[in-house]
Amino acid sequence: MPIESGAGPRWLAAAVLALIIGGCTPVTLTKPSPASTPAPAPVAHRSAMDTLIDQNQLTRLAMNDRDWQVRRAAVAKLTDQAVVARVAVEDSNWAVRRAAVKKLTNELMIARAAVEDKNSDVRIAAVEKLTDQAVLAEAAMLDSNSDVRIAAVKKCTDQAVLAKAAVEDRDWQVRCSAVEKVTDQTLLSWLSAEDRNDNVRRAAGKRLTILKQ
Repeated sequence: MPIESGAGPRWLAAAVLALIIGGCTPVTLTKPSPASTPAPAPVAHRSAMDTLIDQNQLTRLAMNDRDWQVRRAAVAKLTDQAVVARVAVEDSNWAVRRAAVKKLTNELMIARAAVEDKNSDVRIAAVEKLTDQAVLAEAAMLDSNSDVRIAAVKKCTDQAVLAKAAVEDRDWQVRCSAVEKVTDQTLLSWLSAEDRNDNVRRAAGKRLTILKQ
């Protein structure tokens, strides 16, 4: 049946009303405003770690959480050494790897971190846990970072390694750390007179005086 001129709007209104009454109202989906969908609160997420003790949940968080601070907190509470070791080697964030290294009990994994990790803070954490004198000697002599070498010298008991570090290390602070553990009085006497750095010469003289008492 032809629609009379001017009847279009009335017909459309009637059709829409029929749809509403029939429960078939067309719905236009709009993106919620930011205020209606708050972003996750990282701080709250991290604070929840304080009471979390379930090891399965901690493992998932330590391995997979996007927030490195959550991963670090989870690692600190883990008891599964296999998971801790994996995080110590694989995590992309050095602070998480360092937290894992501090939890390690396996000497081989600690030694691996001390020698291989690309971050000096992680290597220092590993060196501070090491008891393997061969690995400590390697770190004391060969590490590219002076702070790592100092940490290794402080744990080293090999007098030959300490003497070499006291004489040959390019960093005066490493040489000072080594001098404080050297027992060779002849060497200390030479260092107190000949080392190119005043601090090392003083440290050698002080160490020599202590040994002579």
